[in-house]
Amino acid sequence: MGLGNAMHYYVLLIIFFTPLTVLSKTIITYPGGLSGPPYVKKLLELSLEKTKSDFGDFELISTYKNETHPRLIRHLDDGTYKNFVIKVSVTDDVLQNYNIIKFPIDRGMSGFRVAFSSVKMDQKNCDNINLDNILDEPIVQGSGWLDTDILKYNHFKVHPVATNQQMFNMIARKRVRYFFRGINELLYESSKFPNLFIEPCFALKYPLPRFFVTNKRDIDIAKRIETGLERAYKDGSLIKLWRTYYIKSIQLANMKERQIFELKNPFIKTLDDDYLKYDFKFSELDDH
Repeated sequence: MGLGNAMHYYVLLIIFFTPLTVLSKTIITYPGGLSGPPYVKKLLELSLEKTKSDFGDFELISTYKNETHPRLIRHLDDGTYKNFVIKVSVTDDVLQNYNIIKFPIDRGMSGFRVAFSSVKMDQKNCDNINLDNILDEPIVQGSGWLDTDILKYNHFKVHPVATNQQMFNMIARKRVRYFFRGINELLYESSKFPNLFIEPCFALKYPLPRFFVTNKRDIDIAKRIETGLERAYKDGSLIKLWRTYYIKSIQLANMKERQIFELKNPFIKTLDDDYLKYDFKFSELDDH
């Protein structure tokens, strides 16, 4: 056997006896083109890195489309993409119809809502703010967002709109008074829209856990992500990633100076509260 043939033979032997998991990668698809810092993608990637020894290599693929939440849900239902993973605000329907990875992606920050406003308020006027005043004002929120349904349930005058850009435009043109955002979103969006005002006097609070979900057929990838998130939380790498993207935004919210109005979320009656152990505490800010 010539040297070239021998080398070819040995290469074939190596390929033949190499486990398939080494040769192939698990493909995971996530929504592309979404606004905001890349924390959600980084967190998903971290969970997959933490489980390479158990589940093998992986490749994250973006859909490269800026699609609305209802359309992403349709992709999830239809199985449009392989191992499609998206984040959702959890409801009883979501719990029933999808694989849920029960780890709060943003550690509960989304449940604290602060408004961008069309009117500049001075801190000294905060004593005049009450919930009845706020309920009288027109607000804008996203079409298909759970926030919109929660605020409607709590008697807010909500105008649903398709895109963030449209919502910020409505604030800038003073067509509505408030656009409520999670405190994790304030820093990034205030830098994008520096001419808008962050309302300084109050915040809303309601349960709004956001989890990764998959189609019910994608059991293995859901288990992998759950395992990876738990490992990353225990070894501190998840908290480090979370702090990198969100601590400054929480500080910008200045929650100690705000009245907090607690609202009801009637859409999660079947979710147990075990996930709350992962939520952040404002006392964590005292460490920095």
